[in-house]
Amino acid sequence: MGETIQTQCVIAGGGPAGMMLALLLGRAGVDVTILESHGNFDRDFRGDTVHPATLDVLKEFGIADEVMAFSRGKLEKLSMTIGNKEYTIADFTGLKTDFPFVAMIPQEHFLDLLAKKMQSYPNVRLLMSTRAADLIKNNGRVTGIKGERQGEEPFDILASVVIAADGRNSTLRTKSGLEMIKTAPPMDVLWFRLSKKDTDAVPGGLEIKIRQGNFIIAINRGDYWQMGYVILKGGFKGLKEEGMESMKRNLLSIFPFFADRMDELKEWNQTSLLAVQTGYLPKWHLPGFLAIGDAAHIMSPVGGVGVNYAIQDAICSANILVPLLQGQSDVSGDKLDIALETIQKRRFPSTRAIQRFQEMVQKRVITQALNSSGEFVPPLPMRILSRFGFMRRRLAKFLAYGLHHEKLEV
Repeated sequence: MGETIQTQCVIAGGGPAGMMLALLLGRAGVDVTILESHGNFDRDFRGDTVHPATLDVLKEFGIADEVMAFSRGKLEKLSMTIGNKEYTIADFTGLKTDFPFVAMIPQEHFLDLLAKKMQSYPNVRLLMSTRAADLIKNNGRVTGIKGERQGEEPFDILASVVIAADGRNSTLRTKSGLEMIKTAPPMDVLWFRLSKKDTDAVPGGLEIKIRQGNFIIAINRGDYWQMGYVILKGGFKGLKEEGMESMKRNLLSIFPFFADRMDELKEWNQTSLLAVQTGYLPKWHLPGFLAIGDAAHIMSPVGGVGVNYAIQDAICSANILVPLLQGQSDVSGDKLDIALETIQKRRFPSTRAIQRFQEMVQKRVITQALNSSGEFVPPLPMRILSRFGFMRRRLAKFLAYGLHHEKLEV
């Protein structure tokens, strides 16, 4: 490229937060450029739980049916089996929505659809295989991004507002100097695949089971199972020393119907270790700059809420930014910076609330379960929650919408 691109808003990162924000800004007539460092959206082991709040917005946008066509299952209740007993902790069926469930939708299909929709707007520029390498600053203000594409000259993208939506390992967050407060989740997850058969029965496409110190997740990915073998933080070395056959025995003690396909898993390089990390930015913004999604708050896998909170960040950002950017070639710095601060004020309480909930589950359930040599007894709050329907419905509403439900206003 080599040239300089001028745009109203530049977004780094083609995940749920960045793609949804680009789509909403583009629909409102804002000139927007979005960079995605990969050539496509197909990655192993990306989150695929789409909650009611997101589905509500997709319906209002007119694409819910298209997204639901990719669904691999519907979770009407969030349950886990501990020993031989099932505990239901959230019941989505009572929510007042057309989508009283969590949809299991492969993220690559979801993002492909958003990309297709956004490119119908002439004011949206999607640059694939293009990374945001650095920030451009002028007198203490962020005024753009330095872009890089393999085999081409680096180039500048100048914009009124720069959005970092480039994930948990955000380059732009690092370049901004904003410091993330990292919390210490007690677990890592070893992901791997097993083939799926028509006779496999897992209600809703997701099963969570705990038994005798083993914690395993099975997720329906259509033509295969995505398996999550949860271990204590830093426990992968010990797991390897015990040997793969030991891990297989543990898996079969919980999911015996996989016995006919254990030979598919032969080498450790068939697995992918997710070193679970969580954290949050106390401050999401600088003059001309805003971080959203995982770039601002790294979520634990607990509750599968990462996609939902990223989308909610995007909706809030669009609601506040569109009135400023719509029809304007230049925006007053003070007005814009107040808007960026307002976005954080709106979103910060919800993101911290769900993270505190995740931390409690990690401490009271996951850590204790993994450290248990016998049958794990769930904590009293979880046993009470499982008994009373009104409490399960309240938790479902919290998981589905958070403390503050962002509704589309633009």
